[in-house]
Amino acid sequence: MLKRVIDSDAAMTEDLVAYNIIPLDAPTITNAIVSLPEVQAAVSALNYFMGLPNLPADFSLPNTRTADMLDFLQFVFGFQKDNVSNQREHVVLLLANEQSQLRIPEESEPKLDEAAVHKVFLKSLENYIKWCNYLCFQPVWSNLEAVSKEKKLLFVSLYFLIWGEASNIRFLPECLCYIFHHMAREMDEILRQQIVQPAKSCNSENGVSFLGQVITPLYEVVAAVCASLSSPIYLHIYHTVLRKK
Repeated sequence: MLKRVIDSDAAMTEDLVAYNIIPLDAPTITNAIVSLPEVQAAVSALNYFMGLPNLPADFSLPNTRTADMLDFLQFVFGFQKDNVSNQREHVVLLLANEQSQLRIPEESEPKLDEAAVHKVFLKSLENYIKWCNYLCFQPVWSNLEAVSKEKKLLFVSLYFLIWGEASNIRFLPECLCYIFHHMAREMDEILRQQIVQPAKSCNSENGVSFLGQVITPLYEVVAAVCASLSSPIYLHIYHTVLRKK
């Protein structure tokens, strides 16, 4: 059924743009989900807001939408395009689902309720909050009550973009928390600038790449450790010493 809808959209627009459920980057008149007020409210809530440094004039955007905070994060940290598209849909659906349980006021432009954003924020970053509490760390926010709705959405979007591109590292939840913690702090520094700059943690001579500069080195370490654990020497120690205990 979904394939038929996508093919129908492509036939009408003469432009096939891949999407999972919501065609956010392509014009469509056949997918009714786009017209739902909670979806429209969620999409609008992710738009660029006052306080985000301006993107370069040559930053590529689809003709069907304006820049949003995931575009900002993509430029800063070098997330892959398909990951950004997937997580944009993901976050929109999470927000729309929470908003659907609340009543949207009848307005010309649907707006996302603060309660819906807060619930998505707490659910998405629950493990990070527990990690900070366990290690007696101060989260990247000093006072949660003072964090704006837009900043919460920025944190949620960053976390899911990290998760979406983390490969097998996502099975190390503490590592994901560590990555998010330091990238969120780096993001805060960039937010203080007027013109957006690529993050130093993901920048190299070959460009900006979260996958290349953060995930790949970590993956190589994990792969090396796994290889050493399966070596004959380790297996001998395990069977003769460790297993007896």
